[in-house]
Amino acid sequence: MSGQDGRRALRRALERDEFELYYQPRSTSKRCLVGCEALLRWQHRARALLPERFIALAEETGSYRADRRVGAEGAPADQARAWQKDGFAPIAVW
Repeated sequence: MSGQDGRRALRRALERDEFELYYQPRSTSKRCLVGCEALLRWQHRARALLPERFIALAEETGSYRADRRVGAEGAPADQARAWQKDGFAPIAVW
């Protein structure tokens, strides 16, 4: 998938809300939580796409901002604040 097909697929994915944001914990060797990594996943209806592929596709088609619109920009910081508000120690989210 590339070019015009890729642009169309990314646009449809945004319209269908096919992107999901997951958080993967990061800990020290002593199992202390130090942060978490925000991972964007495209829940494509027809096939699985690795993040490296769809982010490269977004860059290639000039649609790079598509991934930022579904949470890669503010959502991780918002989530970290929500966890802190719920009583968890502050952690880094990247």
